[in-house]
Amino acid sequence: EGKFKEGCARVGTSAPIANKFWELLGPFSNYAFNRSHAACYATIAYQTAYLKANWPAEFMAAFMNSETGDVERVAFLVDEARQMGLSVLPPDLNESRERFAVVKESALRFGLAAIKGVGAAVVHAIIAERDAHGPFAEMDDLILRVQHKDLSRRTLEALVKCGAMDVQGERNQLLTNMDTLLSYAREKQKHADMGQTSLFGEAASAELPPVRLVSAEPASRSERLRWEKELIGLYVSEHPLSEYQARLALEKVVPIKDLTHQPGRPLKIAGLIVSNHKIITKTGKPMLFSMIEDLTSKIEVVVFPSVLEKHPNAWAENTVVVLEGKTDNRDGNLKLLCDSAKPIAIVA
Repeated sequence: EGKFKEGCARVGTSAPIANKFWELLGPFSNYAFNRSHAACYATIAYQTAYLKANWPAEFMAAFMNSETGDVERVAFLVDEARQMGLSVLPPDLNESRERFAVVKESALRFGLAAIKGVGAAVVHAIIAERDAHGPFAEMDDLILRVQHKDLSRRTLEALVKCGAMDVQGERNQLLTNMDTLLSYAREKQKHADMGQTSLFGEAASAELPPVRLVSAEPASRSERLRWEKELIGLYVSEHPLSEYQARLALEKVVPIKDLTHQPGRPLKIAGLIVSNHKIITKTGKPMLFSMIEDLTSKIEVVVFPSVLEKHPNAWAENTVVVLEGKTDNRDGNLKLLCDSAKPIAIVA
Protein backbone atom coordinates (compact mmCIF):
# COMPACT_ATOMS: atom_id res chain seq x y z
CA GLU A 1 0.00 0.00 0.00
CA GLY A 2 2.76 2.38 0.93
CA LYS A 3 4.62 1.91 -2.36
CA PHE A 4 1.42 2.40 -4.33
CA LYS A 5 0.57 5.69 -2.61
CA GLU A 6 4.15 6.91 -2.88
CA GLY A 7 4.00 6.24 -6.61
CA CYS A 8 0.71 8.11 -6.92
CA ALA A 9 2.18 11.14 -5.17
CA ARG A 10 5.24 11.00 -7.41
CA VAL A 11 3.13 11.29 -10.59
CA GLY A 12 0.92 14.03 -9.15
CA THR A 13 -2.16 12.06 -7.99
CA SER A 14 -3.80 13.62 -4.94
CA ALA A 15 -3.99 11.66 -1.67
CA PRO A 16 -7.85 11.42 -1.60
CA ILE A 17 -7.93 9.93 -5.11
CA ALA A 18 -5.07 7.54 -4.31
CA ASN A 19 -6.85 6.38 -1.12
CA LYS A 20 -10.18 5.91 -2.94
CA PHE A 21 -8.53 3.92 -5.72
CA TRP A 22 -6.75 1.69 -3.19
CA GLU A 23 -10.07 0.94 -1.50
CA LEU A 24 -11.46 -0.27 -4.84
CA LEU A 25 -8.54 -2.55 -5.60
CA GLY A 26 -9.39 -5.10 -2.89
CA PRO A 27 -12.90 -6.01 -4.10
CA PHE A 28 -11.76 -5.73 -7.74
CA SER A 29 -8.96 -8.26 -7.22
CA ASN A 30 -11.52 -10.88 -6.14
CA TYR A 31 -12.84 -10.84 -9.71
CA ALA A 32 -9.94 -9.58 -11.82
CA PHE A 33 -7.68 -12.48 -10.91
CA ASN A 34 -10.40 -15.11 -10.73
CA ARG A 35 -8.80 -18.56 -11.09
CA SER A 36 -12.00 -20.23 -12.27
CA HIS A 37 -12.15 -17.82 -15.22
CA ALA A 38 -8.52 -18.47 -16.08
CA ALA A 39 -9.11 -22.22 -15.93
CA CYS A 40 -12.19 -22.26 -18.19
CA TYR A 41 -10.62 -19.91 -20.74
CA ALA A 42 -7.51 -22.08 -20.83
CA THR A 43 -9.69 -25.17 -21.35
CA ILE A 44 -11.57 -23.56 -24.24
CA ALA A 45 -8.30 -22.40 -25.81
CA TYR A 46 -6.86 -25.93 -25.54
CA GLN A 47 -9.99 -27.56 -27.00
CA THR A 48 -10.24 -25.20 -29.98
CA ALA A 49 -6.50 -25.48 -30.70
CA TYR A 50 -6.82 -29.29 -30.60
CA LEU A 51 -9.77 -29.24 -33.01
CA LYS A 52 -8.03 -26.84 -35.40
CA ALA A 53 -4.88 -29.00 -35.40
CA ASN A 54 -6.62 -32.36 -35.84
CA TRP A 55 -9.81 -31.54 -37.80
CA PRO A 56 -8.87 -28.31 -39.59
CA ALA A 57 -11.53 -28.47 -42.33
CA GLU A 58 -14.39 -29.21 -39.92
CA PHE A 59 -13.13 -26.58 -37.49
CA MET A 60 -12.91 -23.85 -40.13
CA ALA A 61 -16.33 -24.74 -41.57
CA ALA A 62 -17.89 -24.41 -38.12
CA PHE A 63 -15.96 -21.19 -37.49
CA MET A 64 -17.20 -19.65 -40.77
CA ASN A 65 -20.77 -20.70 -39.99
CA SER A 66 -20.51 -18.95 -36.62
CA GLU A 67 -19.67 -15.70 -38.45
CA THR A 68 -22.53 -15.89 -40.96
CA GLY A 69 -23.71 -12.37 -41.82
CA ASP A 70 -20.31 -10.71 -41.38
CA VAL A 71 -18.88 -10.77 -44.91
CA GLU A 72 -15.55 -9.20 -43.95
CA ARG A 73 -15.02 -11.72 -41.18
CA VAL A 74 -15.93 -14.63 -43.47
CA ALA A 75 -13.50 -13.29 -46.10
CA PHE A 76 -10.75 -13.21 -43.45
CA LEU A 77 -11.51 -16.81 -42.44
CA VAL A 78 -11.59 -17.96 -46.08
CA ASP A 79 -8.10 -16.51 -46.51
CA GLU A 80 -6.90 -18.18 -43.30
CA ALA A 81 -8.34 -21.54 -44.41
CA ARG A 82 -6.45 -21.30 -47.69
CA GLN A 83 -3.24 -20.45 -45.86
CA MET A 84 -3.81 -23.66 -43.87
CA GLY A 85 -3.83 -25.61 -47.14
CA LEU A 86 -7.61 -26.01 -47.37
CA SER A 87 -9.61 -25.44 -50.56
CA VAL A 88 -12.62 -23.12 -50.25
CA LEU A 89 -14.95 -23.76 -53.18
CA PRO A 90 -17.90 -21.75 -54.56
CA PRO A 91 -21.49 -22.96 -54.08
CA ASP A 92 -22.48 -26.04 -56.09
CA LEU A 93 -26.00 -27.28 -56.73
CA ASN A 94 -24.99 -30.93 -56.32
CA GLU A 95 -22.53 -30.63 -53.41
CA SER A 96 -23.38 -27.65 -51.22
CA ARG A 97 -25.35 -28.01 -48.02
CA GLU A 98 -27.25 -25.07 -46.55
CA ARG A 99 -24.14 -23.54 -44.96
CA PHE A 100 -20.38 -24.14 -45.11
CA ALA A 101 -19.61 -27.85 -45.14
CA VAL A 102 -16.68 -30.18 -45.71
CA VAL A 103 -17.31 -31.92 -49.04
CA LYS A 104 -14.07 -33.93 -49.23
CA GLU A 105 -10.75 -34.08 -47.47
CA SER A 106 -9.22 -30.60 -47.14
CA ALA A 107 -12.06 -28.97 -49.11
CA LEU A 108 -14.90 -26.76 -47.89
CA ARG A 109 -17.77 -25.49 -49.98
CA PHE A 110 -19.95 -22.42 -49.61
CA GLY A 111 -23.54 -23.18 -48.69
CA LEU A 112 -26.49 -22.45 -50.96
CA ALA A 113 -27.94 -20.14 -48.31
CA ALA A 114 -24.96 -17.81 -48.83
CA ILE A 115 -26.32 -16.83 -52.27
CA LYS A 116 -28.30 -13.60 -52.31
CA GLY A 117 -31.77 -14.12 -53.77
CA VAL A 118 -31.92 -17.81 -52.85
CA GLY A 119 -34.19 -18.19 -49.82
CA ALA A 120 -33.86 -20.74 -47.04
CA ALA A 121 -37.11 -22.55 -47.96
CA VAL A 122 -36.04 -23.33 -51.52
CA VAL A 123 -32.54 -24.31 -50.32
CA HIS A 124 -34.14 -26.88 -48.00
CA ALA A 125 -36.31 -28.17 -50.87
CA ILE A 126 -33.31 -28.51 -53.24
CA ILE A 127 -31.20 -30.38 -50.68
CA ALA A 128 -34.08 -32.68 -49.66
CA GLU A 129 -34.80 -33.63 -53.29
CA ARG A 130 -31.11 -34.16 -54.04
CA ASP A 131 -30.62 -36.33 -50.95
CA ALA A 132 -33.68 -38.41 -51.86
CA HIS A 133 -33.18 -38.88 -55.60
CA GLY A 134 -29.62 -37.95 -56.49
CA PRO A 135 -27.86 -35.04 -58.21
CA PHE A 136 -29.41 -32.74 -60.80
CA ALA A 137 -28.18 -33.42 -64.34
CA GLU A 138 -29.61 -30.38 -66.16
CA MET A 139 -31.40 -27.16 -65.29
CA ASP A 140 -34.73 -28.53 -66.49
CA ASP A 141 -34.10 -31.51 -64.20
CA LEU A 142 -33.96 -29.09 -61.26
CA ILE A 143 -37.12 -27.26 -62.36
CA LEU A 144 -39.07 -30.49 -62.80
CA ARG A 145 -37.98 -32.15 -59.57
CA VAL A 146 -38.16 -29.18 -57.18
CA GLN A 147 -41.76 -28.07 -57.30
CA HIS A 148 -41.48 -25.10 -54.95
CA LYS A 149 -43.09 -21.68 -55.16
CA ASP A 150 -39.76 -19.96 -54.38
CA LEU A 151 -37.89 -21.61 -57.27
CA SER A 152 -38.38 -18.53 -59.41
CA ARG A 153 -36.56 -17.14 -62.41
CA ARG A 154 -34.67 -14.80 -60.06
CA THR A 155 -33.54 -17.75 -57.94
CA LEU A 156 -32.37 -19.69 -61.00
CA GLU A 157 -30.45 -16.68 -62.32
CA ALA A 158 -28.71 -16.26 -58.96
CA LEU A 159 -27.72 -19.95 -58.92
CA VAL A 160 -26.35 -19.69 -62.45
CA LYS A 161 -24.48 -16.39 -62.02
CA CYS A 162 -22.59 -17.37 -58.87
CA GLY A 163 -21.38 -20.63 -60.45
CA ALA A 164 -23.58 -23.04 -58.50
CA MET A 165 -24.82 -24.57 -61.79
CA ASP A 166 -21.53 -24.72 -63.73
CA VAL A 167 -21.92 -28.52 -63.96
CA GLN A 168 -25.31 -28.03 -65.64
CA GLY A 169 -23.99 -25.61 -68.28
CA GLU A 170 -21.97 -22.51 -69.11
CA ARG A 171 -23.29 -19.50 -67.22
CA ASN A 172 -23.98 -17.10 -70.05
CA GLN A 173 -25.55 -19.79 -72.23
CA LEU A 174 -27.92 -20.81 -69.43
CA LEU A 175 -28.86 -17.15 -68.84
CA THR A 176 -29.41 -16.54 -72.57
CA ASN A 177 -31.65 -19.62 -72.84
CA MET A 178 -33.50 -19.13 -69.55
CA ASP A 179 -36.91 -18.58 -71.19
CA THR A 180 -36.43 -21.62 -73.45
CA LEU A 181 -35.41 -23.82 -70.51
CA LEU A 182 -38.36 -22.69 -68.38
CA SER A 183 -40.80 -23.33 -71.25
CA TYR A 184 -39.25 -26.73 -71.96
CA ALA A 185 -39.53 -27.74 -68.30
CA ARG A 186 -43.19 -26.68 -68.21
CA GLU A 187 -43.87 -28.68 -71.37
CA LYS A 188 -42.18 -31.77 -69.96
CA GLN A 189 -44.23 -31.46 -66.80
CA LYS A 190 -47.43 -31.14 -68.83
CA HIS A 191 -46.62 -34.30 -70.79
CA ALA A 192 -45.81 -36.20 -67.61
CA ASP A 193 -49.08 -35.10 -65.98
CA MET A 194 -51.14 -36.19 -69.01
CA GLY A 195 -49.93 -39.79 -68.60
CA GLN A 196 -50.18 -40.49 -72.33
CA THR A 197 -50.39 -44.10 -73.52
CA SER A 198 -49.37 -45.81 -76.74
CA LEU A 199 -51.80 -47.00 -79.46
CA PHE A 200 -51.77 -50.45 -77.81
CA GLY A 201 -52.81 -49.07 -74.40
CA GLU A 202 -49.43 -49.63 -72.79
CA ALA A 203 -47.97 -46.96 -70.56
CA ALA A 204 -45.43 -44.94 -72.45
CA SER A 205 -43.26 -42.05 -71.50
CA ALA A 206 -44.08 -39.26 -73.90
CA GLU A 207 -40.57 -37.98 -74.16
CA LEU A 208 -40.01 -34.62 -75.76
CA PRO A 209 -37.00 -34.21 -78.04
CA PRO A 210 -33.96 -32.73 -76.28
CA VAL A 211 -34.06 -28.98 -75.84
CA ARG A 212 -31.92 -27.03 -78.26
CA LEU A 213 -30.00 -24.16 -76.73
CA VAL A 214 -28.84 -21.22 -78.82
CA SER A 215 -25.15 -20.53 -78.61
CA ALA A 216 -23.87 -17.61 -76.54
CA GLU A 217 -20.53 -16.00 -75.87
CA PRO A 218 -19.17 -17.49 -72.61
CA ALA A 219 -19.20 -15.15 -69.62
CA SER A 220 -15.92 -13.29 -69.31
CA ARG A 221 -13.63 -13.67 -66.31
CA SER A 222 -14.56 -10.17 -65.08
CA GLU A 223 -18.29 -10.95 -65.40
CA ARG A 224 -17.94 -14.19 -63.43
CA LEU A 225 -16.00 -12.47 -60.66
CA ARG A 226 -18.42 -9.53 -60.55
CA TRP A 227 -21.37 -11.93 -60.20
CA GLU A 228 -19.59 -13.80 -57.39
CA LYS A 229 -18.99 -10.57 -55.50
CA GLU A 230 -22.57 -9.40 -56.09
CA LEU A 231 -24.25 -12.65 -55.03
CA ILE A 232 -21.90 -14.10 -52.39
CA GLY A 233 -20.34 -10.90 -51.06
CA LEU A 234 -16.72 -11.79 -51.86
CA TYR A 235 -14.57 -13.23 -54.60
CA VAL A 236 -14.34 -17.01 -54.19
CA SER A 237 -12.80 -18.62 -57.28
CA GLU A 238 -10.08 -15.96 -57.52
CA HIS A 239 -9.47 -12.26 -56.88
CA PRO A 240 -9.46 -9.74 -59.76
CA LEU A 241 -6.03 -8.56 -58.57
CA SER A 242 -4.45 -11.98 -59.06
CA GLU A 243 -3.42 -11.38 -62.67
CA TYR A 244 -1.79 -8.05 -61.76
CA GLN A 245 0.49 -9.32 -58.99
CA ALA A 246 3.64 -9.44 -61.11
CA ARG A 247 3.13 -5.88 -62.29
CA LEU A 248 2.28 -4.59 -58.83
CA ALA A 249 5.39 -6.26 -57.39
CA LEU A 250 7.47 -3.97 -59.61
CA GLU A 251 5.84 -1.00 -57.88
CA LYS A 252 7.27 -2.21 -54.54
CA VAL A 253 3.98 -1.73 -52.71
CA VAL A 254 3.30 -2.61 -49.07
CA PRO A 255 0.57 -5.23 -48.44
CA ILE A 256 -2.32 -3.52 -46.68
CA LYS A 257 -2.30 -6.02 -43.80
CA ASP A 258 1.31 -5.01 -43.04
CA LEU A 259 0.57 -1.30 -42.78
CA THR A 260 1.41 0.33 -39.45
CA HIS A 261 1.13 3.93 -38.37
CA GLN A 262 4.43 5.62 -39.09
CA PRO A 263 3.76 9.38 -38.85
CA GLY A 264 5.08 11.38 -41.76
CA ARG A 265 6.63 8.41 -43.58
CA PRO A 266 5.54 8.14 -47.24
CA LEU A 267 4.51 4.69 -48.48
CA LYS A 268 2.92 3.01 -51.47
CA ILE A 269 0.02 0.53 -51.65
CA ALA A 270 -1.96 -1.00 -54.49
CA GLY A 271 -5.44 -2.43 -54.62
CA LEU A 272 -8.92 -2.53 -56.06
CA ILE A 273 -11.32 0.36 -55.42
CA VAL A 274 -14.44 -1.31 -54.00
CA SER A 275 -16.48 1.74 -52.93
CA ASN A 276 -16.46 5.54 -52.82
CA HIS A 277 -18.18 8.06 -50.57
CA LYS A 278 -18.15 11.57 -51.95
CA ILE A 279 -18.65 14.71 -49.84
CA ILE A 280 -18.48 18.44 -50.48
CA THR A 281 -16.10 20.41 -48.26
CA LYS A 282 -16.85 23.79 -46.67
CA THR A 283 -15.03 25.41 -49.58
CA GLY A 284 -17.46 23.78 -52.02
CA LYS A 285 -14.97 21.29 -53.45
CA PRO A 286 -15.51 17.51 -53.67
CA MET A 287 -13.40 14.95 -51.81
CA LEU A 288 -13.61 11.16 -51.47
CA PHE A 289 -13.41 8.46 -48.87
CA SER A 290 -12.48 5.36 -50.89
CA MET A 291 -12.27 1.76 -49.70
CA ILE A 292 -9.32 -0.06 -51.25
CA GLU A 293 -8.63 -3.80 -50.95
CA ASP A 294 -5.72 -5.99 -51.96
CA LEU A 295 -5.26 -9.75 -51.55
CA THR A 296 -4.50 -9.32 -47.84
CA SER A 297 -6.89 -6.71 -46.39
CA LYS A 298 -8.61 -3.37 -47.03
CA ILE A 299 -8.19 0.23 -45.89
CA GLU A 300 -10.04 3.52 -46.19
CA VAL A 301 -8.24 6.14 -48.30
CA VAL A 302 -8.88 9.86 -47.78
CA VAL A 303 -8.69 11.78 -51.07
CA PHE A 304 -8.55 15.52 -50.50
CA PRO A 305 -9.83 17.98 -53.16
CA SER A 306 -6.35 18.83 -54.46
CA VAL A 307 -5.52 15.15 -55.07
CA LEU A 308 -8.94 14.50 -56.65
CA GLU A 309 -8.42 17.41 -59.05
CA LYS A 310 -4.94 16.14 -59.94
CA HIS A 311 -6.05 12.50 -60.51
CA PRO A 312 -9.75 12.66 -61.49
CA ASN A 313 -9.80 9.42 -63.50
CA ALA A 314 -8.30 7.10 -60.89
CA TRP A 315 -11.30 6.56 -58.62
CA ALA A 316 -13.92 4.55 -60.49
CA GLU A 317 -15.02 1.41 -58.66
CA ASN A 318 -13.28 -1.80 -59.79
CA THR A 319 -10.16 0.13 -60.79
CA VAL A 320 -6.76 -1.33 -59.91
CA VAL A 321 -4.76 1.60 -58.60
CA VAL A 322 -1.35 2.34 -57.06
CA LEU A 323 -1.51 4.95 -54.30
CA GLU A 324 1.14 6.95 -52.48
CA GLY A 325 0.50 8.69 -49.19
CA LYS A 326 0.90 8.68 -45.43
CA THR A 327 -1.01 6.85 -42.72
CA ASP A 328 -3.33 8.54 -40.24
CA ASN A 329 -4.54 7.03 -36.97
CA ARG A 330 -6.18 9.93 -35.16
CA ASP A 331 -9.58 8.28 -34.62
CA GLY A 332 -8.16 4.83 -33.83
CA ASN A 333 -8.77 3.46 -37.35
CA LEU A 334 -5.80 3.36 -39.68
CA LYS A 335 -6.38 5.32 -42.89
CA LEU A 336 -4.25 6.38 -45.82
CA LEU A 337 -4.07 10.09 -46.66
CA CYS A 338 -3.50 9.96 -50.39
CA ASP A 339 -0.92 12.18 -52.10
CA SER A 340 -1.00 10.65 -55.59
CA ALA A 341 -2.77 7.93 -57.58
CA LYS A 342 -1.93 5.89 -60.66
CA PRO A 343 -4.67 3.77 -62.27
CA ILE A 344 -3.46 0.45 -63.68
CA ALA A 345 -6.61 -1.15 -65.13
CA ILE A 346 -10.38 -1.45 -64.81
CA VAL A 347 -11.24 -5.08 -64.08
CA ALA A 348 -15.02 -5.11 -64.48
